[in-house]
Amino acid sequence: MRPPGGGAPQGPDPKSAEYGAKRDAAQKLLDGVKVHAQQAHVSAEIGTATGQLASAKGHADKSEWPQALADVEEARKTCVAATGFADRFGAYLAKRADTTALLNAATAAGLNMAANLAKANAADTKAARACPTTSTRA
Repeated sequence: MRPPGGGAPQGPDPKSAEYGAKRDAAQKLLDGVKVHAQQAHVSAEIGTATGQLASAKGHADKSEWPQALADVEEARKTCVAATGFADRFGAYLAKRADTTALLNAATAAGLNMAANLAKANAADTKAARACPTTSTRA
């Protein structure tokens, strides 16, 4: 097909191919976060990345490649951060289980572990809010 006003036929936009490849890569990251053992803990990030990819598609549908590529990049960054946080939180939970077992054993042996248990509970609160992609976490 010739563009209006004549000239050589135009092929597919190279940005379209770039968008497709980057979107596929970001979607693969998102799919991985969705099946992560700690996916429930990063549900806000999953929602954010899903919205970013939807926005990217909206821009791509209108051939707004700079905006589409920017949204895909934001989704990629969100997924990378969420995966890292989910991995670290999973490691934290494993260590927390060890700590709980030790505190329970010490308490059963007659030692007063109330202060240490309070510290462990405070660490839970910090760990739950440590994700870098959100400013506040419950």
